[in-house]
Amino acid sequence: MDCPYCHKPMEPGWIEARCERLSWTPYGEKKGPFRWSVSQNGVPLGEYYFFQGAKIPADYCPHCGKIILAGVPRRPEKKDTK
Repeated sequence: MDCPYCHKPMEPGWIEARCERLSWTPYGEKKGPFRWSVSQNGVPLGEYYFFQGAKIPADYCPHCGKIILAGVPRRPEKKDTK
């Protein structure tokens, strides 16, 4: 894959966490008390396994330092409760 920022080749690899859930968390929110918790409006990144942790495919650009995550699920739309 070529970097969408500098258009040079990227290196494939992984972002990994041992015994933790990877997630994107909005400012002002907390993940929760458990290792597998995700905040209310957070987005889980990759699969989580209790004894193995989590990992997600990612491409790294050694030229500009950007990392592109692959396979991140979309956050479900919130239902209107009115």
